Amino acid sequence: MRAGGLKLFGISFLLTAAVLAPLILCTLLWVQHREEKADRVAQSQTGVAVQQPTIHHRYTLLVALADDTPAFVLANLDATADRLALAVIPAEGVVLAGQQPVTLAESYKAAGPARVAQLLQSTLGVPIDAYLALTPASLARALGQANHLRTGLTGALPTTRLEALGLALTPADWTAETAHALLNELQQGMGQNGLTGADVARVRAQLWGAAVRQQLQLLPAALPDGLRQVSGATLTSLTAQDYYTLGETLEFLANRPVQPIAELLPGSWNAAAGRYEFSDDTLAYLQAYFSRSDSSSALAASSVP
Repeated sequence: MRAGGLKLFGISFLLTAAVLAPLILCTLLWVQHREEKADRVAQSQTGVAVQQPTIHHRYTLLVALADDTPAFVLANLDATADRLALAVIPAEGVVLAGQQPVTLAESYKAAGPARVAQLLQSTLGVPIDAYLALTPASLARALGQANHLRTGLTGALPTTRLEALGLALTPADWTAETAHALLNELQQGMGQNGLTGADVARVRAQLWGAAVRQQLQLLPAALPDGLRQVSGATLTSLTAQDYYTLGETLEFLANRPVQPIAELLPGSWNAAAGRYEFSDDTLAYLQAYFSRSDSSSALAASSVP
């Protein structure tokens, strides 16, 4: 090919490239934009980016229901171990204040929930990150749409005992208010038909366990917001950040194959003294359901004083 032909070809090639290059660049930018938009749509449809729980989503909370006879539930929420355990502790449970044995009810009435949490920690060695004390009415308000459940009581007491107490043997609908009314009635009737504080705690565990299992999908949104709304009627060491962490932890648990358990904290009923005494079985249970792989606190801002 002659030199003139090569020159004309080169000029033609450069002109063609000059025309096509912007088109190619625009096409690439358009494709990139479409991919980024698709990613944003996918994220908006699935919520937040996938995360994994950390030690901040693992803590133990002491819940106290204030009444003539207070009620106590120790809740372990551990999203790192897919565990949600509730241990109901009778108000007559005996702990040591120094060398002096006192019941949880006596400790609560004298110094409130922070003191109960301290004595449980020192007596049983169970780590408690925070406490929350509220009335049954405040609990009902905090639960909001999650304030209902359906369960029977045959898993808590023998059929003969239920019949003697005039309690239904078939499942029934409950709310926090109606459940509390029953539990308060049972507490006042202790000693009749052989009813003990441990029996009352077993019924409480049955009701709380059913509530958590049936409403777990609603709790991540309902409970933190509800607790904020009733904060003026609570005594708690939870902070604003803790409520956010609580919601995250419940969300992890709700989205995982978690089987919540709720039981009476093992121990023995001393009929003569009317007290509930802890034992090696208590420590073994706490080791199985409330232990941690390290000693770090999950709620750094709200460790029990």
